[in-house]
Amino acid sequence: MPGTAVLDFGAPPAPGGAPPAPGGAMPVRLRLLNSFTEAKFAMGGKARPLARDLTAVVDATLDDPYITRNALEGFFRPNKRQEDSGLFGLTSYDPSKIPVVFVHGLRSDSHIWKNAVNELLADPALSARYQPLFFLYPSGLSVPSAAARFRESLREYRAFWDPAGTHQNLDRMILVGHSMGGLLCQLQVISSGEDFERAFFQSPVEDVPFLTGRQAAGIKRTLFFEPQPFVDRAVFIAVPHRGSTLADLKIVRLFIRLIHLPSDALGLATSALTEDPSFLNPALLSYNLLGLRSVDMLSLEHPYFKALEARAIEVPHHSIIGDRGKGDTPESSDGVVPYWSSHLPAAGSEVIVPYGHSCTHTPEVIAEILRVLRLHGEGG
Repeated sequence: MPGTAVLDFGAPPAPGGAPPAPGGAMPVRLRLLNSFTEAKFAMGGKARPLARDLTAVVDATLDDPYITRNALEGFFRPNKRQEDSGLFGLTSYDPSKIPVVFVHGLRSDSHIWKNAVNELLADPALSARYQPLFFLYPSGLSVPSAAARFRESLREYRAFWDPAGTHQNLDRMILVGHSMGGLLCQLQVISSGEDFERAFFQSPVEDVPFLTGRQAAGIKRTLFFEPQPFVDRAVFIAVPHRGSTLADLKIVRLFIRLIHLPSDALGLATSALTEDPSFLNPALLSYNLLGLRSVDMLSLEHPYFKALEARAIEVPHHSIIGDRGKGDTPESSDGVVPYWSSHLPAAGSEVIVPYGHSCTHTPEVIAEILRVLRLHGEGG
């Protein structure tokens, strides 16, 4: 928590109200003020601006070893870190502010948002209106599993802080996602229908004989969902809405076999392949372990993307897309995701920035995020 120390000098005590004796001791009170909530301090009868450093707390929080370890370990060993997921913030919940949730991408963590959050907090109007939150998750998980964890985390956050459902600002939540994190955001603002079930199975989940009751219930939790009613807007940054060309490279396919799936996903793939694969979507059989690793699921040919494209995004949304400075849009790519995969025809705005895929820290990207926040705050 950011704090500013203030020394408050008071008049020395005098017995019976008599004037203070010459050379008498003057009491001093040391105040430690929360710089997030107190921007001014009364001194000499006037409210004066309080010196404060919010950058230090952003740096200390987002560079915490617990968080930074999640980038590599969460990618290669999601089986070991699958419980390390959830929402966290820089300060306690404030019902007067709108939550803006930042979601990192593949083999990454929340530190990628440091510049954006520093700029948000440095803007008096935006910092008074928004509270930044972050979703941490092991990015080696499959997209449906990670999205389900995100969905549950958002609901748990709301239920904990506003069990009566009376805080209006919680109904105006904004999601900002980079790369795979953008897919997790997209899956919070669409309705699944039956498209995602058909992406994996040729029969309803409950009719698949090799699934236990527990497995069927877990799968339905990830493949059937409705939009989160309290999410009001989304910002997508370098997001592979239709897949990434890199995921189909042979060397990448070999590399991602190093990812250790959680036991439930591994057991599901093993049962499906050994007992009766006829219940599966045949397209899955060309992937190792049915393409349940996160990178496999980013393949252009994975049936999950056909299901995703069939479902309309149900909130205002905005796209930020990189072209590596080549200025060759629409034939461009950010080096990982081609323009045609990031482009959304229904987006309220689309900004092309002259950077590669890892662009969340750049001035143009941050400026666009802040522009959208101002627009949202004005009811646009």
